[in-house]
Amino acid sequence: MPAATATDPSADQKERLIAAVKKEVKQLMEEAVTRKFVHEESGGVTALCGAVEACLGQGLRRRALGLFKTSSTTALLHKIAK
Repeated sequence: MPAATATDPSADQKERLIAAVKKEVKQLMEEAVTRKFVHEESGGVTALCGAVEACLGQGLRRRALGLFKTSSTTALLHKIAK
């Protein structure tokens, strides 16, 4: 099976998913700075969870797990929360 290239639709989709997670993390961090507190029912938290779920659904687990050296989604979210 050939490696994914920049023109490969699946590679493009994965890059968009990763960009979406980064965008949601940035927005959540901005909310945390301006409000000093982010409620767990915040729309930003929900959006971040949705973006992470979309990544996990597309098989991006290995990259995330390699980055955080954890073996569960819960551990990944705890690492992001720090």
